[in-house]
Amino acid sequence: MATRRELRAFADFKQAAALLRDRNLVWSSDLDVIREDLAEYLDKALLDSTWQNPTLRRIVQALISEENDLSYD
Repeated sequence: MATRRELRAFADFKQAAALLRDRNLVWSSDLDVIREDLAEYLDKALLDSTWQNPTLRRIVQALISEENDLSYD
């Protein structure tokens, strides 16, 4: 059975991959050329223990941070 931490990580990785695949979002040209590959990598990272890598988790958090920002400046 998955732990709460694992379920949160799964949801975060799926959200990050979906954002990368969303053609309605505008990305810098530097990221645009790798975003489908990165989305695929994030999906595959959930199949093994790769998702536990702290660097990869920080990348995922950076990708979803603005999407989940509930502060209204």
